[in-house]
Amino acid sequence: MRFIRGGWTRVPLFPSGEFFRPVSFTLEAPETAHQHPLVKLSRLAWLLATLPLLTGCQTTYTQVRVTNPRGEIIADWVARGHISHVEEGYRITAVERTDGRPSRGTTRYPDGWRTTVVGPYIHRWPCAEPAWLAAEGK
Repeated sequence: MRFIRGGWTRVPLFPSGEFFRPVSFTLEAPETAHQHPLVKLSRLAWLLATLPLLTGCQTTYTQVRVTNPRGEIIADWVARGHISHVEEGYRITAVERTDGRPSRGTTRYPDGWRTTVVGPYIHRWPCAEPAWLAAEGK
C-alpha cells in the first residue's frame, strides 16, 4: 500500500502488475552445502577436547610432602585421584601416610581416606601406584 494524495491506495510492486511475487529457491543437501573451514576446525577441536573424557577413568597418584621451614619432613602422603586446593591446604583422598618424626610409621588406607593436608610447606608431584595397593587389586 502507498499513500497518494487523498488516501491510501494499492499500487503494484512489480512492473508486471503483481502485488507480490512468489519466491522460489532450492536448498542444497547438507552433504553438498559449503562449510567454512573454521567451522570444521572448531568441530574437530570440540571432538578432540572431549575425547579424554570418554576414554574411561584412569586413577592418578600424587606424592604430597609436608615439611617444616628447615626442610625436615613432617609427613608424606600418597593421594589417589583429584586433589583440590582449599584455604587451609589440599583436600585429598589418602591411600598411604608416612610420619616423618623420629619414630617413623606408615599407615595404609586401602579404601582411601578423605582428609586435608595442612602444613607450612606442601610439595606435590606425580608418583606410581603403591606396590602393596597394586598387589591387593584395588
